[in-house]
Amino acid sequence: ELKVLGEFLKNNPSNYVTLTGFTDNTGSYEYNLGLARRRAESVGAYLNAEFNVSVGQIVTQWYGKDDPVTDNDTSDGRSQNRRVESIVMGFY
Repeated sequence: ELKVLGEFLKNNPSNYVTLTGFTDNTGSYEYNLGLARRRAESVGAYLNAEFNVSVGQIVTQWYGKDDPVTDNDTSDGRSQNRRVESIVMGFY
C-alpha cells in the first residue's frame, strides 16, 4: 500500500497526505504519544526517501492510544490498534 501511495504522491505533486500514528493501550500515555509520533514520521520519511515525495506533501499527526479501531483486550486487537492511517487530500 505504501508503494501505491508513494507513486501517487510522486506523480501528483499538488496532492498531500496526512499520516496519523496510533498505538495500543500498553505503556504510559507519554510513551504512546511519542511512539505514535515516531510511527507517523517514519512513514513520512520512507515516502520522502523511497519515492522522493516532497516533505511539503506530508503532514503528520499522532493520537497515541486515544482512538482505537477495536478493543485492546486481545493481542489481535492491540495489533490492529498499532497503525498509521493515511488520508490523501488535494486535486485529482
